[in-house]
Amino acid sequence: MQRICFVVMPFGQGNEYVGKGEEADFVYQDVIRPSVQTAVAEIEKEYGDRIEHRLEVVRELENVAPGAITASIVRHIAEAHIAIIDLTGRNPNVFLELGIRFALRRNGTILLVQDINQVPFNVGHFRVVEYKPHFGGIERARKALTATVLTTLGVLARQSPPTTDSLVFDALPNLKITGLGFTEEAPTTGSVSWEEYWARVDQIREVLYELQTTGVYKPDIIVGISNGGLFLADTSLRLVYGNDVPLISLWAQRSHANYFDNPVNNALINISVFEEMFSTTDDNRGVRVLVMDDIVGTQQTFNQLVAYFQERLGDLFVKLEIRFVFLFTPRQETLVSLKKYLLSQDPHIARDFRAVELEAVTGKSVLPYRKSIHYGSITASQEQLEESREIKQTADIAQRPPVS
Repeated sequence: MQRICFVVMPFGQGNEYVGKGEEADFVYQDVIRPSVQTAVAEIEKEYGDRIEHRLEVVRELENVAPGAITASIVRHIAEAHIAIIDLTGRNPNVFLELGIRFALRRNGTILLVQDINQVPFNVGHFRVVEYKPHFGGIERARKALTATVLTTLGVLARQSPPTTDSLVFDALPNLKITGLGFTEEAPTTGSVSWEEYWARVDQIREVLYELQTTGVYKPDIIVGISNGGLFLADTSLRLVYGNDVPLISLWAQRSHANYFDNPVNNALINISVFEEMFSTTDDNRGVRVLVMDDIVGTQQTFNQLVAYFQERLGDLFVKLEIRFVFLFTPRQETLVSLKKYLLSQDPHIARDFRAVELEAVTGKSVLPYRKSIHYGSITASQEQLEESREIKQTADIAQRPPVS
């Protein structure tokens, strides 16, 4: 489902905006939309898909009578990844919609206002961007809102954001909301311990050893993705397969559009190498490729790996039997979307052996070597990112002229 940034603001038919509906449209089209689009572009340029960032900006106006709050509006308020709410003029319906958002979502709410004095004191400490839609205030407004959207996306990208921007969740920190296609609950913090980490490695080793010794499954080649995946792959190669299976380490260069397209990887994944491997396998099956990684966050790395194999091997790709094993994922949905590639879901294993469990969903946010389970990067750098965004936002807001 496409993530949305839902905009809640007066229609412009009351006295909230001096310019009525024309000003409302201007604020939406010339301040809010470009600010969100700029923030998304900056995230994409700096982090690629390591942060889930793409947003469709939505303002519900069509087929809505002035003053009406429809079921569609309520759904958008609940489901929006980010909600930007303009409190200018203290419109009653806007405040009602803000209350709905506060009650349903722990994070992802940004408040806008033309006069900071119109913001109630008990919500003023949340993300509030004051803006002036006239003269030089327009550019300052865009910069301040862009910085705030960047900060918000950074917070939402965490598996367990430690803070909240909801008055309701702030007052009731253990509140849990579920049943709407998502679950909002108190954040789970902390790191996976080394004991937990090794227990996962040993669990995978034990299952692979059983599959190997019973003759049910043995890969023809093992692929470890970058450092974390290579460690798991090499450990499995030594403890399960006795160094009797070829091992390839593929470097995921995530700063590039195509992670795996580089001279080193290209030298390893080529048609001549795999044609030779096909000549040594049973005619009744293809080449078994067991891919290993430590975490799966956005799934983009694995999806790019599959696309890379397809591009490099051409017609031979359809003969590959790609199976995937990893240590941790923060999302249950990962197991559904990757089902056809998961080794545990291989139909031959269930038929010839038994159902096996190889995946683990965790609420923890960091691996013992400080790798973020969501981002796939070192946690400290993400905290530095958020800090720099906050500093940038503060600096931009500090440049505003004093309110007369």
